[in-house]
Amino acid sequence: MTEPALSPDHVVEPAPSLDQTTTVSQYLAPLRDHRKVVLLVTLVTLALGVLLALAGPKSYTSTTSVLIYPVSADPTEALQATDRSDDMATELRIAESRAVAEVTAAELQDLGIEVTARAAATNITVTNPEDSRILNVSYQSSDPAVARVGSELATSTYLAYRSELNAASRQVARSAINDEIAVLQDRLTDVENRLEQTAAGS
Repeated sequence: MTEPALSPDHVVEPAPSLDQTTTVSQYLAPLRDHRKVVLLVTLVTLALGVLLALAGPKSYTSTTSVLIYPVSADPTEALQATDRSDDMATELRIAESRAVAEVTAAELQDLGIEVTARAAATNITVTNPEDSRILNVSYQSSDPAVARVGSELATSTYLAYRSELNAASRQVARSAINDEIAVLQDRLTDVENRLEQTAAGS
């Protein structure tokens, strides 16, 4: 029997291979077969995450804000200070200084709270909102009560230390002024003596 002739436009398609007929459902078949295991692993992972979050150490942060007024050893500068921004970068360095951390740690220890000066320095964070004279002194702890007390102590320690530095600065300025006054008095006395000598010789 003679086979019918094929027209020139007729193209014989090759038989599809096994790889070409693989569908998405076939790829997912192993997952469907083990869906209980996959579900169990997912649930266990979520449960472990929740347990770790609940069991992990909690951290509390308390912040005390303080408005800083400029202080100057020169009274005339203090009067003019209202027209310019205070040097808040210096205030930040004072509040974050080792001296403030050491005193804060000592005061916390007096309250029965065990903390080293190094740990206190790590727990204390000081920020200054842009274009403001406000310092935010924060203290971090796993105990909210300790965080609150630490923030208050760090702030009061900073203010006390700042006051001491300003007092020392004023004392230095006062000593310099007294020295200048003494020099002027000596010159005035010298001038008066010369005038007396001139009057006596005339």
